[in-house]
Amino acid sequence: MPETIDCSEDAKEWLDCIKECDGAEVYEDDWEVVRELVSLGLVDLGPARGPSRSWKRAVLKGQPIT
Repeated sequence: MPETIDCSEDAKEWLDCIKECDGAEVYEDDWEVVRELVSLGLVDLGPARGPSRSWKRAVLKGQPIT
């Protein structure tokens, strides 16, 4: 993965979290931020989940979304 990534600071923080925690549950308020990482080919973002459908699972590209 490249050392310098052209994305927002919020997206970089999410990427660090996703790397360190083997994925992350992303609340709907942050979906657009994580989509920056999806568009760069670094992260996959799963479908909406949970009773209110307000969470999505984010994982590093190529890892299973569990």
